[in-house]
Amino acid sequence: MANTNTSNAVGTARQFTPQPQSTYQRQLITPRLGNTIRSRDVQSAGAQLAESLGVLQNAVEKYRQDYDTRQKDIADKVVPILYGKEDHDTRLTVDSVALLNKAGIGGLQDNPYALALIDQLRGQEVSSEIHKRYDAYASQERLKGTLEDEIKSYDDFYNEHVQDYLSNLNVNNKYAMDNGLYESRVVNTGKVASKFITEKEEEMSINRSEAISSFVSENTRNRWKWSEDEENSFVSQVGNLLTTTQERDPTKNYQILDNMMKTIATNTGNYNILSKLKEAVVYGNQRLGDFIDIDKYKDLANESNKAHWMQRTRDIYDKVSTAKDKRSLYEIVDGFDDDEDRQIASGFVSGQLSSIEAEDRQRRAIELASAKAMAKAAVGNINLKAQLSAIMNGQTTDAMGNGVVTTASQLKSLGIDENDMILAIDSTIESLNFDDPNAMSQLMRLSYHPAYKGAFSKVLQYDATAGLNSLTIDNQELTPSLKRCVDLYLRSPSLFNDMVSDSSLQAGVMCVATQGVPTYLQVKDVLGDKSKLEQIDKDMKDAVQDGVSGMSLPSLADGSSYEGFSYTEPNSLAFNDTYKNYARIYRAEGFSVDEAIRQTNYRLSSEYYAFNGCPIPKSVARLCDIGGTDEDTCRSAFYWVLGSKLKNYCESAGVDSSVVTVSYRSNNANGQSIVSFSSSAGIVSYPLMGDNGIITEARANLEQSGNQTYEIPASEKLAKEEDNTARDNAIQTKEDERSYVYGGNHFWM
Repeated sequence: MANTNTSNAVGTARQFTPQPQSTYQRQLITPRLGNTIRSRDVQSAGAQLAESLGVLQNAVEKYRQDYDTRQKDIADKVVPILYGKEDHDTRLTVDSVALLNKAGIGGLQDNPYALALIDQLRGQEVSSEIHKRYDAYASQERLKGTLEDEIKSYDDFYNEHVQDYLSNLNVNNKYAMDNGLYESRVVNTGKVASKFITEKEEEMSINRSEAISSFVSENTRNRWKWSEDEENSFVSQVGNLLTTTQERDPTKNYQILDNMMKTIATNTGNYNILSKLKEAVVYGNQRLGDFIDIDKYKDLANESNKAHWMQRTRDIYDKVSTAKDKRSLYEIVDGFDDDEDRQIASGFVSGQLSSIEAEDRQRRAIELASAKAMAKAAVGNINLKAQLSAIMNGQTTDAMGNGVVTTASQLKSLGIDENDMILAIDSTIESLNFDDPNAMSQLMRLSYHPAYKGAFSKVLQYDATAGLNSLTIDNQELTPSLKRCVDLYLRSPSLFNDMVSDSSLQAGVMCVATQGVPTYLQVKDVLGDKSKLEQIDKDMKDAVQDGVSGMSLPSLADGSSYEGFSYTEPNSLAFNDTYKNYARIYRAEGFSVDEAIRQTNYRLSSEYYAFNGCPIPKSVARLCDIGGTDEDTCRSAFYWVLGSKLKNYCESAGVDSSVVTVSYRSNNANGQSIVSFSSSAGIVSYPLMGDNGIITEARANLEQSGNQTYEIPASEKLAKEEDNTARDNAIQTKEDERSYVYGGNHFWM
């Protein structure tokens, strides 16, 4: 029995523990003296002593055996649990005694069975770890050729790696360690062998299946014609191949046969071969039909044969249909080697001949139509150029003797479509100098002409869209098309806005023209976002209405005093839209609502005059330029004619100018820009250009006077004046904002 501190402590405690008195007293026996005393037999006493010692020895041995049994039982029950509770590294590195001490069970660290079992479990775990590592290693390697090679590979791997684990272990019982290590190794060797056999069988099964599949595919692919001998030879080879590659697993055998029969049926469409395979001898004396139902592949063969026949016919037809004349057609038909193919091709000859003849007729018709179209296009191009020239020069008949059309539908009768107009207008605009008043006059006649306005508008919208989309932080250079839009806007904002109806495009070009590309890029996302624009319009709605109704414009009479205008009149719609766009831009730049309105008021006051309550674009007055005419002279010349006509109207109608409504319309039904006077006495309209045009008369006056400004007599001054407070405030605001916003830069409008 182990001499442990615990057992010593128990013995000492019993030795010095007082015994119960009754027990001690019962042990006292009164000796019998006197005659009854006699000597005992010495030999008998010795025998009794020996017997007693034997009993004692047996008792001690039984106690020892019972103690060992208890120790072993404790180890068998407790140690596996304690061992399993620890992690992998702890199990393989911590000392056995320390590992048992962690259990908190007294005397367990002195239990030799527990210590031995710890080492045995470690040996088993090391062997299992090596086995797992080998599995990982073997999965990356090619399968060995034989089982002996696989076992040797495992043994070599085991011997190479086992010492890596053992060198880090603190072993108390080497025998127990070896027992766990090598007992587990034997088991794991069996697992390696079993896995190898399974994988080898699978590999061989795959190889057998692939061999059969490869043979069948190579010998049947696209092979639709078989002689009797070829069929018999193929069936015999398949039978031999199946016999030598039989699978032990019936399911795998069936899968191989099923795949093989599907391939043959699909590739050949030949049910005769399938019928012969049914009687093919395989696997000894058994026949292939005993393992699989051959008849179920008949439909597959028929479908495949049908599909092949259709494809074969289609291929022959496709080849025949490439013939472009009779000679090539017969050459194609005679070129087929197979008699059956030639017979099929012959069936397409009559149809292809008809097709060739039809194509020939169509080709001739197309050539004739093309010639006519080219002639018509040439005539249309000539007519278009003649029409454009006549319209831009204010003529009623073009150079070809045709009257100037008034609708787009009339242009079609001259061989002109919208695409032709767009190209021609784009070319025309590109060649015009917007600083030339004559060119601007021509442009206005063309742009507002009812037959061309739609095409003219599309040209500008295409140019504006493409140009604005090209602008980025890294590319701020204007494209030629965008520069053309900007130049036109600077020369005549009203004309540009009339032609480009999209408010986002209007605002974009307006921003680039008046404030530059960087500012446009700053507000580009806002201008292109419908929801953000709607929010700005909502914020600005009341302010815009108040701003329009409360602002004044420079008087056409002198250009310096300010007067109000009728912002609710139809002729002010374009002005109101322009006002709204400017307010949007300034608000998008981050200006407050009030500041955005102030900036807008200044901007519009530099683009418009007011005449008798009517806003008139300054660009209209600039059309009076005959070359070298300054802005103020153009204004006074335009005013002289317009004022004279208003004076004449008032005198003939017997009304005061205060009751006359003056309207400017840039897009009249006949394509002319006009100024109208209306009152209860009637309405009179004057075109801007033409024989009786206001611009025509003003330019004639300037040519006659040598570009001299006309001084209007006080008695003929017809402009209505506002109160001095409004006028003075407007003048002061204009002067303040000129330096603040634009630094004194002036734009011709």
